[in-house]
Amino acid sequence: MVDWLLAIGSASGIVKSRHQATGMWGALLEEGVIQHVTQEHPFRDKYIFYRFTIDAESEHASSRNWSRGLPNSDDEREADTKCSEILGTLAGRAPDAIMRLILRKPSYERTTDDLEMIYEELLHIKALTHLSNSVKRELAGVIVFEAHPNQGTVRKD
Repeated sequence: MVDWLLAIGSASGIVKSRHQATGMWGALLEEGVIQHVTQEHPFRDKYIFYRFTIDAESEHASSRNWSRGLPNSDDEREADTKCSEILGTLAGRAPDAIMRLILRKPSYERTTDDLEMIYEELLHIKALTHLSNSVKRELAGVIVFEAHPNQGTVRKD
């Protein structure tokens, strides 16, 4: 999937690296556009199977509607235009998806590049300006990403 995205996105100059393409697919996974076939993995640049969610939802349908036939040249031009727009949007969302992917890794799986990327982000957080750089580097090794389904609510026990 990453190779395919690089092939179509590098021609337009939108997709510049495997890292960025991985983040773009990660953003699509987070939004529920694609999914791992057994829903066990986040997006990884490996030989793991993913599919579009719409295909998974319609896999039980008895047949697909192919009545329109092959696309004509107008359909192809429209698809090319939409593809460029979508790639541009995804490219903008890739850095956040990459950061969430890194922060979901256990600390012992983070690479030196991962830790540097987290550290660089910590430098831009105003609430952490009083911390020394060495403390920020230590924080980069232990900080994690958590998503809470009921954010903004208070649980009463």
